[in-house]
Amino acid sequence: MDPLRYPVIIPVPSWYHDHAVGGRTVMPAVEIMLLLAAEAGKNRPGIRLGEMRQARFARFLEIPPAAPHLELFVELSGREGNRMRASLLSRRRLPAMTRLLEHARVEFSYSGAALRPGPRPGIRPEGQAERAVPAATVYRQHVPFGPAYQTLRDRLHLNGREAWGRMQAPRPPDDQGPAHALGSPFPLDAAFHAACVHGQQHVDFVPFPVGFSRRIIHRPTRPGQGYLVRAVLAGCSGGRLFYDLVIADMEGSCRETVLGVEMRRVL
Repeated sequence: MDPLRYPVIIPVPSWYHDHAVGGRTVMPAVEIMLLLAAEAGKNRPGIRLGEMRQARFARFLEIPPAAPHLELFVELSGREGNRMRASLLSRRRLPAMTRLLEHARVEFSYSGAALRPGPRPGIRPEGQAERAVPAATVYRQHVPFGPAYQTLRDRLHLNGREAWGRMQAPRPPDDQGPAHALGSPFPLDAAFHAACVHGQQHVDFVPFPVGFSRRIIHRPTRPGQGYLVRAVLAGCSGGRLFYDLVIADMEGSCRETVLGVEMRRVL
């Protein structure tokens, strides 16, 4: 199947500006995945949206302060093994030419492809907490996002191997869109926050996610609901940390797993 590349115009909701890194507003990776999944489902019937593989977040997508929308490109291309890659690109104008820059990409499988569940971490932590960080401290010292992205609640519990805690998925006041097949983006973002805080115990910088091996949505999360998040350290090498993430509802039912999340220095 030939690659398909086309322009998209993305409205900038007010809450995006609470997602700032190094003084710049950047589009959250969880929102980029929502966009790519929506475009893949619209243009490639038969795509399994609830499973993603080989995600990479190559560079930040910066949002100008007063921008009402972003003019971007989506590229959908077939790959071997009954998979399709979706990429998000922006246009950069240089003095003598125009370039397309890739910000993120992720692979989807078609519904007919064989699905091997593979290993997944359990919902409950395996050890005792060695310390607890109040949620307010997380967002004051570790992940300095604005109120819309301060979704961890109470305390984040940590030991040498993992971090776990509770989050509340907000219902953004100006969000008029329909429920998405991937669910709310905020629980996974909170799990990234947990991994970020835990990672700072092992490196001398603030690690951010730059990709993952596999994401499986067992049952979509919903706005306005509370969830349990768990980030388990799976490996550390050359300044890179790798985590497995679990999101469960308050009844203990697993809603989402993300394996092989790579965290590293980005600033």
